Amino acid sequence: MDVDQSRGAVAAMSEQPPALALRPVLQVADVQQLPGLSRSAVSTPRCGLVLSDGVHCLQGMLVSGLAHLVADGALRRGTVLRLLEYQCCTVRNRRIFIFIHFEILQTESAMIGSPNSMSVDKVFSVLADP
Repeated sequence: MDVDQSRGAVAAMSEQPPALALRPVLQVADVQQLPGLSRSAVSTPRCGLVLSDGVHCLQGMLVSGLAHLVADGALRRGTVLRLLEYQCCTVRNRRIFIFIHFEILQTESAMIGSPNSMSVDKVFSVLADP
């Protein structure tokens, strides 16, 4: 199944104020499980994602209630999804997206396009530090 990505969506999502009513089709360029937050006896799992529109990438966090999708393998590098709801916040002078709701369109796909490279390790180190 061929899926058309929403080219230019990352730039639109990164504008201030954020673009409303965008429901872009993006691809998971990277996923990483991060150390959980220990606010009680149980640690809350956290996952960092890098999403691509085929031209640019943006980094963010998956809400903890959806972390099971990473553990189950349903959400991994190459997964194509339609982002239905997200929020953007600033952490240490970096804009970080929180991915709240999406639908998975395709679980396996070769990487589409040539998105701008970015330092994923640096991004995830910012997110991993509570």
